[in-house]
Amino acid sequence: MKLGQVLPAKETLKHLAQCRNLAAVTSLRLARYWRVIGPELDAYETERVRLVHELGERDGDEVRVKPENYAEFKRQTDAMLEEKIELTAKPFDMLDFQKAGLSAEDIFVLEAAGLLTVDWDAIGAEETK
Repeated sequence: MKLGQVLPAKETLKHLAQCRNLAAVTSLRLARYWRVIGPELDAYETERVRLVHELGERDGDEVRVKPENYAEFKRQTDAMLEEKIELTAKPFDMLDFQKAGLSAEDIFVLEAAGLLTVDWDAIGAEETK
């Protein structure tokens, strides 16, 4: 999977890592994922901030990318987001996170990242019963 697929799921993964009501096996699998994904996301953020400072200018307390450097900033960050992350653990199932209180947005970002398998047909079938 690509770093850009995982980045939107970062906050959801942090939330899940702090859930105390998940099955032990699910928590173990989350820890394995985070051991690989966490450092990759941290490295991306470090490089993104470095680029902001390199291609930016101070605006009060903030540093912002100069408009004339935005294309270069985007080119470099897009290239980082295309980097592959090798995960050996299988995706989670919705049942693994039944007690986690995930929002629809959380489910969508986990599924888009390839970290969650959702059987949408089964969900629709349960609602019509």
